[in-house]
Amino acid sequence: MNRVLRISVFSTVALMAGFLVQAGDPPASPSVERYCNARYGFCLDYPGAVLNQKHVSENNDGVAVLSADGNYQLRVYGYFNVMGWSVSEEYQDFLEVIRSNNNGAPIKELEKNFTEDQFEVLLQVGKMLHYEKTILKGNHFISLTLEANRRGNLSFEDSQVQLKQLLDETNLSIN
Repeated sequence: MNRVLRISVFSTVALMAGFLVQAGDPPASPSVERYCNARYGFCLDYPGAVLNQKHVSENNDGVAVLSADGNYQLRVYGYFNVMGWSVSEEYQDFLEVIRSNNNGAPIKELEKNFTEDQFEVLLQVGKMLHYEKTILKGNHFISLTLEANRRGNLSFEDSQVQLKQLLDETNLSIN
């Protein structure tokens, strides 16, 4: 059975705090692009007019799409759970990767949601907003990441608005 996941925001006030994924239809925008991954059983619909620089990984585990100015990056990829980790253990590893990849930039957890088979988090990493949703499906994980204000030239409020807009136009379908 194919589940279509729609990313939306709880509320304007909660925008800086968190996000959820709901069932829904793909966006109706005529500039929607689609990337599907048969190996891990997912498809990503995203706003191709904004995120127009597409890079498929060499091993076909996923895709990264960037805005022309490099200020926004959306990634989705699958990977095997070779360590047999729980969602909580995967989250701790995710935090370590964020810490090691951001040259000591301050990290502030704005929202975190856990279930048995997924975590969803919004972080402020320096001036950048980092949204991450990781889902455990059988023996592998599927992760969706959206980074806004990667260049650090937007206000926090503008970053929030842009992140919400991009998430509203992004859909992850998992088979």
